[in-house]
Amino acid sequence: MENPRMQRISPPLRRRHLAQLLRALRSNRDLTLTDAVARLRPLGRAWSRTKLSRIETGETLPMPGDLADLLDVYEAGPERRTECVELARQARQKPWWEEYDAVVGEYVAIETEARSARSWQPLLVPGLLQTAAYAREIFAAGQHRFSPQLVDLQLRARLARQRELLGCDPPFTLHGVIAEQVLHRRIGTRDTMKEQLHRLAVLAGWPNVTVQVLEEGVGAHPGLCGSFVLLSLPGGADYVFFETPPDERVTDKVETVREFERRFECLAALALTPEKSAALVSEILKEL
Repeated sequence: MENPRMQRISPPLRRRHLAQLLRALRSNRDLTLTDAVARLRPLGRAWSRTKLSRIETGETLPMPGDLADLLDVYEAGPERRTECVELARQARQKPWWEEYDAVVGEYVAIETEARSARSWQPLLVPGLLQTAAYAREIFAAGQHRFSPQLVDLQLRARLARQRELLGCDPPFTLHGVIAEQVLHRRIGTRDTMKEQLHRLAVLAGWPNVTVQVLEEGVGAHPGLCGSFVLLSLPGGADYVFFETPPDERVTDKVETVREFERRFECLAALALTPEKSAALVSEILKEL
């Protein structure tokens, strides 16, 4: 499980950050796109307003020569120049999830660099805490037309996510609130559930993992809208993810993120404490 790393890098996010920095540099020089292109063209490369716009929206990653021209025209200082060159280098790296592209989406690109996640799950154990057998049952049940190859790819992608995030350095923190029904819902065989609950109990004891259980007796609550995950990235960027298969929606809209933060805080306040939650998991495990 351990995967010590000094830095988790998401190439798509690095490209997006570079695009934002270049746009800010141009704006700080009081240059329009047209103005910037007019200054870039004499440097000898093929520049157009469309090309520059695509770079600033993150659709295109600038080649080293193009980036050097932009930094020259914007009169970027040494520190900013070094930062942009490094971002461009990281944006060209192969993402760890490349071989799983068919079964992962934008969420993984954001989660990779997140420092923490707050998850509400009313139906299933959070993906990062699932065992291989439990996850396989879920993926197999979700296929309208059985495809062992697709299920296997989904499973390998999930296990890879766990390796990338749990036990990494610097640590990724996970705070999960789950409905009590999750602990009683039989997924797979009795042994599959015993293994899953045991793993949940073990991981809940890790310093970077918090698990709370929302008891069945709680009435109406903010989690009735369905599952969601809040991701917090270094630098203060926050996202909320709506897990609504077969589609997913990720947004960083401030009003939406703040609303789901309030919902999570309410759910965490209504749920059992981590200690009482661990005791409940142990009780149910003994009954299996």
